[in-house]
Amino acid sequence: MKYIMILIMCFPALLLLYGASGDFNNGSIVIEFPNSLNPTVEDGVVITGYAAVDSLNAELGAVDFEYYDLSWTTKLRYILVLYFDESRLVDVENEAGSYIQATAGLGTRVEHFMNPEVNSVPGEYLYSDTIYHPEDTLWPMYNDMDDKRNWRIFARLQEQDVHGNWSTNYDACDPWEEYYNLTNQVEVNEFNRPFPYKWAYHGHASLWHHLADYNNTYRAWDYTEGENTLAICLDGQGFWTQHPDLVDRWLPGYPQDSNHHYVPSDQTPATYPSWWSGKYHGTNCAGALAASKENLPESELTSHSSVGVAPQTMLLGRGHTSILDCLAYLHLHPELSPAVISRSHTQEWSDITFDGCEELISMGVTIVNSRGYVQNYQSFASKYGRLLEGYICVGDYNPDWKIRTKYDVDILNSNEDLYKADINAPGWDIWVPGIHHTYESGFTQIGYGLSMGTNTSIAAPQVAGVVCLVKSLYPWMSPPQVERQIKMGAHNLDELIAANTTFLPNTPPSFFGAGCLNAYSSLFLHGTFERNFVFSNEANNTALLGRGFTLSNSSMTVANGTLRIEKDANILFNSSVLILGDNVTVQFEKGAKLDLCPNSSLVLGNNVTFRTENNDTCLGLVKFGNNTQSITFNNTIFINVPIEINNTETAYNGCTFTRSSLLHNNEPLSINYCDFEFSGLQAIQTVPDPDDLCWIGNTEVSNSTLAGIQITGYSKVNIQNNNIHHNFSGIELYECSGGVVTDNEVSYNGNGILLYHSNADITGHNNITYNYSSSGHGDNRGGYGIDARHLTSWNLIGQDTYPIQIIHDNQREQILMQSNSIPSSMYFNKVYSSNHDKPYLRMWDDYIGSSRMINISNNNWSSDFIPTRDLSPESAFTYLPMWEPGIPLQVLEDEAFLLFEEAMSAANNMDYVVAEQKLKQIIAEYPETKVCVDASKQLLILVEKYNQNYEALELYYTTYPTLRNDPILIKMADYLANFCKMKSGDYPEAIQFFEDLILNPPSLPDSLFAVIDAGYAYLLMTQNSDKSSYVGDLKWLKPTSVSAYLNSRNALINNRLLVATQHSQETPDFPEAIRISNYPNPFNPNTTINFYLPEPDNVVLEVFNIKGQRVKTLINDYKEAGSHSFVWNGTDQTGRIVSSGVYFYRLSTGTRSIVKKMLLMK
Repeated sequence: MKYIMILIMCFPALLLLYGASGDFNNGSIVIEFPNSLNPTVEDGVVITGYAAVDSLNAELGAVDFEYYDLSWTTKLRYILVLYFDESRLVDVENEAGSYIQATAGLGTRVEHFMNPEVNSVPGEYLYSDTIYHPEDTLWPMYNDMDDKRNWRIFARLQEQDVHGNWSTNYDACDPWEEYYNLTNQVEVNEFNRPFPYKWAYHGHASLWHHLADYNNTYRAWDYTEGENTLAICLDGQGFWTQHPDLVDRWLPGYPQDSNHHYVPSDQTPATYPSWWSGKYHGTNCAGALAASKENLPESELTSHSSVGVAPQTMLLGRGHTSILDCLAYLHLHPELSPAVISRSHTQEWSDITFDGCEELISMGVTIVNSRGYVQNYQSFASKYGRLLEGYICVGDYNPDWKIRTKYDVDILNSNEDLYKADINAPGWDIWVPGIHHTYESGFTQIGYGLSMGTNTSIAAPQVAGVVCLVKSLYPWMSPPQVERQIKMGAHNLDELIAANTTFLPNTPPSFFGAGCLNAYSSLFLHGTFERNFVFSNEANNTALLGRGFTLSNSSMTVANGTLRIEKDANILFNSSVLILGDNVTVQFEKGAKLDLCPNSSLVLGNNVTFRTENNDTCLGLVKFGNNTQSITFNNTIFINVPIEINNTETAYNGCTFTRSSLLHNNEPLSINYCDFEFSGLQAIQTVPDPDDLCWIGNTEVSNSTLAGIQITGYSKVNIQNNNIHHNFSGIELYECSGGVVTDNEVSYNGNGILLYHSNADITGHNNITYNYSSSGHGDNRGGYGIDARHLTSWNLIGQDTYPIQIIHDNQREQILMQSNSIPSSMYFNKVYSSNHDKPYLRMWDDYIGSSRMINISNNNWSSDFIPTRDLSPESAFTYLPMWEPGIPLQVLEDEAFLLFEEAMSAANNMDYVVAEQKLKQIIAEYPETKVCVDASKQLLILVEKYNQNYEALELYYTTYPTLRNDPILIKMADYLANFCKMKSGDYPEAIQFFEDLILNPPSLPDSLFAVIDAGYAYLLMTQNSDKSSYVGDLKWLKPTSVSAYLNSRNALINNRLLVATQHSQETPDFPEAIRISNYPNPFNPNTTINFYLPEPDNVVLEVFNIKGQRVKTLINDYKEAGSHSFVWNGTDQTGRIVSSGVYFYRLSTGTRSIVKKMLLMK
């Protein structure tokens, strides 16, 4: 079994900033030879066999060595480390040059290392009760009657200021005086201490390991405690292996290299300083205990508890050990395969050491190194961290988010990389040995004691512990991937930077690296992977995906359990497959999003659940398809997870949606036997396809804050046998050319059914009833049974026997319609209301003319029907004969209507040529009838099914005489002609038409409809045209996304549009912009070009031919704000008459240019 081990290894001569073990404190010389050596020590001098080197060794006192055969590595060969007699005080920095000369021509590398002094303390000092006078002992009580005996110990904690003066650390003492007061007396001895003996004990009132603002360790332990992983800690002074918290943490069977030290019984720090100062790096020891676990459940922790990071970690502590020694040792013991080496030393820069680090990383070992605090001096840990992926430089922070640094800020500003950390971990207010300690007057100073430590040395092993957690969960990860996990899992960077501005305001944000250590988040997969993942029976039965995760050209299978997505993470699958097995749960943390990009696919088993925890909100599941793959959801549950599926055929069977809206964009959609609660569904087609079907059946939709069912742009819609209730609105169809609404219960919604520029049949036995603005989520502008508007073609045809189609007792009108959206056929329906405040049927805008009677015969109006009260305007309707269920249809003799029925029958039989002939016959022979309006609208629907010759139909609408002689027909035909422009892809010109309506609106509804239609035109243009970058004068009309368009349209429909039905002649207040148009168009020979300027400007008005050649400049002058016009007589710049054809006119100002088209016909 492998173990997680924090490797605590000393760097005596080779690399450290905190000093070497042994007596060699003045540094070392390192020489790399290209060939093997056999060095020895003879007569106290190191002998190598190279005379020049050996001569220097004798001269300078090279009395000991370490030798490493590293020829098995890719970059290193044979390394000799020379140690010098301490009494000779060799200046290794200068003498390195002598060794370079001595080895000239041998192909060697020569480097030196200095060993700075460091405060250190033996760990057993904390527990000894034999070497001092009893009254001076740390543990026994001073006086049984002294109720503040414990506080007196803490009160003597000293700290040294920047001037070298020692004083009492009152910040450390005050909390403990309060804690250890008269009401909380304790007997102090080796087993019952005034504070826990954990060196990693946190003295601050906040626990830094398990709170959300710190390491999140307890949440990480739900998934791993570091099982089956090994880590090694390096320490410059060694470890006391019998420390009570470490005694059972050492890896059995491996030597601890003289770590078990005791103070000689006859010596004190004052009498034996050289021995004392070289034993144990106390702050590193404290940090190393981050690998140990307090045996307490989280609920029992207090501010006087200490908590580890990787409690299953075993320690391999080795004194007198370097990076090179690590390489050699691990080469001899490949079975160890450590996950991490943790170093709480700073080291000088060395190419040899750099190569050694690279070799360790290539062996799969992540290196964690403390940043250190060398004032005004390069932190080489920062440099190694910048240059090596898999080498992590660790800084620290305190609970106030103030970085504890000791460098000169001006120096930092000249080179911000001097102290830059990759990650920061808690290194503040932790009880550690190593700080100066004195007794009160009358007692003898005895050396070092406890204090509230502040060190990156404490922080680094905590990061190493998290590395172990990561490697335990993902043993296949390389060190660079592990470093990425640690850094991308960090948190609180913004808070760290913001709080630091009051402490070191000039520190650049990059100094703080990725932010603060987060053990829990580090376990989520971060970054880009090209790897096939299979998750089955994972730790805690959960797979974890985190911030920045992208899977490319691969697959991920979650066979069972849970796939958890981290808070605020945006998970990307790029050309990859996500496979979810039966009963898998996808758990979204707050703000999370799962995004399957184009060419990615989703495969689901049965009974998959998508949900959040604690009713949090998330951004949900988003799928962008490639039109070739489909998705089927069977018995899938969605809870608080919105779904957006794009360009992918999708089926939902037996699914449940709770507070989970559904948005489907393009491709067929099937929803069968589903349940939507506090959820609605929207389907929109922005890439028109006449064969795509949107089918919704046997489904219940309730309590949606928007429409229960909202469909846009589909050519085939079938909404059948659904129960739609208590929604803001029941069913809404926009821009749908073939909708069938059959046998639904549509009740208790804010509105029943809304039809907007659609072709729909409401048939069978729909029950559209009790739709009240106060019954669902509607407001006081709702309450309609059916609302048809904006050039909608529709039929309202029920069954002639029970169950019959009923529209009754809705709050306002049972049927509300615009004059251009009157039903083509309406019969076999029962329409009534017990509330006669509103008519049953109302046409809310100008009546289309007395000759265009509306046939609503063969319907049942209840026994108290009064036409003058219940029809508005009553004169517009033919309502006799009335109908009773079971009575056959009584057809009125109407030649135009019979011709229309023949046309529709031919269209249903796909005899489109005959259908087109009959519709045009109606327009030619019966222009004064309502059927002419129906035929005009049906022509556009027919052409979509028939030959898509929209340009010919546009020309028909704009030129056919009977459509150009009546103002009402002209208005309708112009709008239909503009829809032809949209259908044929001439989106810019269609958008300009809508802009003209918005800026020069005949009525408020016209302008609001134009806003909605312009937004839809932009969506179609983005998806279907190379003109997608086009933006008209009114830039705000262009939606940023499908969702943005739907939200904007819903706001207009729900909050403004219904009001417009009562104020149809009001003009909206829209931003002004440049406008230009010409009339007549087509023309011969003259046309007037009108334009409007919102502000004064220089204006150029020009005419171009179809080849782009300038024909004539009409205006090149300064113009005031307001309306202007110019008549072009069809001549060029020389006065010659131009030929027939298409011409373009361009208006240019100082800020923009507008081009429009005109047709000269002779």
